[in-house]
Amino acid sequence: MGTPCVASAAGGIFALARDDVDALLVQDGDPYAPAGAILRLVDDTALTRQLSQNALATALARRELSKARMSMLEICRSIVSDAGTAGAARGTAAPHEV
Repeated sequence: MGTPCVASAAGGIFALARDDVDALLVQDGDPYAPAGAILRLVDDTALTRQLSQNALATALARRELSKARMSMLEICRSIVSDAGTAGAARGTAAPHEV
């Protein structure tokens, strides 16, 4: 299990965390909001556990998606490289070199 996240609802956090799903997002600029969210976690162990589990599942899914993207990028680079090598052997430029 992990540690639940309390973060300010500002900037790019919405691309990383969902309020009450895998984090507690608090209003930006409210100095008391983080303390309130932390107390909520202390008082609600089921919420703490659920946020931690959801955050871990989200992180693992993103990691797998990132690996898949990298594999696809490597395949595309290999195809382009092979096309360039084949074009050079025939005396023609690869499509990306035109």
